[in-house]
Amino acid sequence: MELKLQQETNMRHGFKSVVRDLVRAHPGLSSDEYAQMALDKGLATSDSRNPVFSLQSTLRKEVRERRMPDVIARKVDGKLHFFRQTKTQLLL
Repeated sequence: MELKLQQETNMRHGFKSVVRDLVRAHPGLSSDEYAQMALDKGLATSDSRNPVFSLQSTLRKEVRERRMPDVIARKVDGKLHFFRQTKTQLLL
């Protein structure tokens, strides 16, 4: 019962809050990899027909619109991958 309550509490925070931790723990993955990871671990949910697409779109939009200043996107082999922003990068 306690574990279920903890998972429900985590779900209220949603993908936007957990993806920052995922990027810190596993830098350099693509948005669909972070989305799939969050879904597999039960850290996020989506009512969409295609939940991976929905969550990865959220990550891309949040980073593009600079709502996640601690996460940056870089193209690797033609595909966006996400990394933690460093203080040095902030100064450039």
